[in-house]
Amino acid sequence: MKKQLKYLFVISSLISTGFMYAQDQAAPVATTAAEETGKIVEEISALEFLMKGGFFLIPIAILLFYTSCGALFIHQAHDKAQQAHVV
Repeated sequence: MKKQLKYLFVISSLISTGFMYAQDQAAPVATTAAEETGKIVEEISALEFLMKGGFFLIPIAILLFYTSCGALFIHQAHDKAQQAHVV
């Protein structure tokens, strides 16, 4: 194994360990069940996300358009290559 790859593994493990330690220290654990039940999480459906999404939907729509056009282009190029080999 290359020396650079070993250094990368060591540094990434140290950084991830530091993040885990910081997360453990920052988030206090609930001691009673009453504290846990006080948290109400509102779920949002896909339709509500589309209606309320606003600014966040612009990059998602761009990525969807880009990937679908790219997949269509690759599929068409593959079909043309297959037809060229058949003839």
